[in-house]
Amino acid sequence: MENDVCSFALRNTLKEITNACPDIQSIFLFKEDGYIISGEENGQEEAAVHTVDALDEVLEKAETLGGIQSMILEGAKGTVNVSRMNDFYLVTVVPEKA
Repeated sequence: MENDVCSFALRNTLKEITNACPDIQSIFLFKEDGYIISGEENGQEEAAVHTVDALDEVLEKAETLGGIQSMILEGAKGTVNVSRMNDFYLVTVVPEKA
């Protein structure tokens, strides 16, 4: 029950972030164990799973150097921001022109 309340609160927080920052194309939270807490209501779970899988190896290797607090990946079509808060990672995707 406690996990459900926490997940609900986090989902609402992510929804409010997207309301305040409409340029965010995608946003979600995941735990170090890979459990995804989605902020998306439009069914972007599959994209979140692929993103976590891609980041997993990078984050695992970074642990030998003391871990990652944040990282920014800039691409031709936009930017992915990853920020760590305790055992959670917040991922936001912003299009290029945002």
